[in-house]
Amino acid sequence: MTLDISYANLKRANLSRTNLSRAYLSEANLREANLRGANLRATDLQDIQWNQDTNWEGVQGLDTAKNVPEALKQQLGL
Repeated sequence: MTLDISYANLKRANLSRTNLSRAYLSEANLREANLRGANLRATDLQDIQWNQDTNWEGVQGLDTAKNVPEALKQQLGL
């Protein structure tokens, strides 16, 4: 089953340790979201929004996530 939360406003959401594997997060607002330890394997991250307060610590699966924005790759050193 695939979770489609495209365009969702997840600003300030606590998604720590959430399994978002294969989810569609296209154009989702992740500003100030806590993604610490979340599973993003094969997740579609096209045109997501984030800021310096988005917590990416320990996120899993970004190496297999789809459409990871170049700016985010640079920010996270990927």
